[in-house]
Amino acid sequence: MNGTSPSAARRRQAALLVVFMWGAYFLNYCDRQAVFAMFPSLKADLGMTDRQLGLTGAIFLWVYAFGCPIAGQIGDRFSKRRLVVLSLITWSIVAVATGCVGSAAGLLSMRAAMGISESMFMPMAIALTANAHPPELRSRAIATLTTAQIFGTVVGSWFGGWMADHGRWRGAFFALGESVCSMRCLTSSSSAV
Repeated sequence: MNGTSPSAARRRQAALLVVFMWGAYFLNYCDRQAVFAMFPSLKADLGMTDRQLGLTGAIFLWVYAFGCPIAGQIGDRFSKRRLVVLSLITWSIVAVATGCVGSAAGLLSMRAAMGISESMFMPMAIALTANAHPPELRSRAIATLTTAQIFGTVVGSWFGGWMADHGRWRGAFFALGESVCSMRCLTSSSSAV
């Protein structure tokens, strides 16, 4: 025995889970927001019209909106932990593939695919976070998790614009995909998820 009480070990695991989920959720929002700061580059490099640029966010959100309830039902039947890992794997692949697109249709397709991969994450992240904390700490844990939205929105917008200004909008998606891949790799070396 290492001298740690079972309740202290559970609290530590619950805190590590929030840290892990926060990092993944932060990257989730970085990806969502980075693309909007890249519109001038996407217009120039991919020949996207204003209508297609508008669809960039709309397609993602429509797919995400329909995908979350379905993902929640799947999460009630299968391992939430495995679904988080599956989401991160899919998300990594889609983010990198987004950096490889050569047309407006390709970018829009990747945004729809991103909606699918990200919809698998959020219901599971909230459920796992809630289940890991006692009722008196649950709201605080979920509120902490959701601050990742704000930080991800700010950092993603800045990062996407900064990369686009340097002619590296594709590199932004490669970097985000690699970051998400790193999060996925943490799951194999940690028992947090």
